Amino acid sequence: MTPRAPKRYLSRHLYIRRYCNLKYYIRPLSREQAAACKLFSLYGLIACLLCTQTAWAGPWTQEKSTAYLNTTLLYQTIEGQTAWRGEVYSEYGLTPDWTGIAKIDGLKFADLSGFDQYGYQIGLRRALWQKGRWQSAIELSYIYGPNVIGIEQGCASPGGLIRFSFGANGQNKKGRDWYLFTDTALQQHKGCFRQRLEAGYGREIRENWTSITKFYLDFGTGYARSIKTETLLSHRHGKTHIHIGVRQELGGNFEEFGLIMGLERRF
Repeated sequence: MTPRAPKRYLSRHLYIRRYCNLKYYIRPLSREQAAACKLFSLYGLIACLLCTQTAWAGPWTQEKSTAYLNTTLLYQTIEGQTAWRGEVYSEYGLTPDWTGIAKIDGLKFADLSGFDQYGYQIGLRRALWQKGRWQSAIELSYIYGPNVIGIEQGCASPGGLIRFSFGANGQNKKGRDWYLFTDTALQQHKGCFRQRLEAGYGREIRENWTSITKFYLDFGTGYARSIKTETLLSHRHGKTHIHIGVRQELGGNFEEFGLIMGLERRF
């Protein structure tokens, strides 16, 4: 018994999704069928790489005429595929309540050059409310890539992002700094939707050394379903911070591990 031919109105990715669902078939998959299923899985894995960008979020704004710059390099392995991601992220204090944001990033695969991507973000963050050590902010951005999802329609188009942040910072009894925050971000393209929930905590463990832990959940249309944790160790030298850390997928749908190296400076 052979499977029914797919209807013409089925989109390519829906067809492959049905193609890979073994409940539709009695015979084992042929070599061509297995290759199509592998490609389908690869699109999903690439989507997870593309939608999990390093986040430098939180409700804090820069003081007027001051700047913040962060450069990050990530080495990631996902289901046997390796990739490098580079990011340059900056903030500039326009007023005491308004901060400008700009970011450019790129993704380079070791063996899949056809899936290399780049993208950028331009936006504004506005302080909303502050009471003591607690505060909140809203962020609006224009974005383009690399949240492309291959065969998913709409995600390759320009889009918009809105983010709400809430957090606090202060010092403990030993005079060491700490901070915590939670974010929710909504990202919309034509025919493509993403949402991220994120929480983070950082504390100074000794003079000039800070540990940072983040958890975040991504979901939306297509394959954007991921739960990750990120642990960083940061060393401060004057106005410069050096980061090293790891990223790990916890969702169980695929295996992903990443090494993070970063450099940030305030001006």
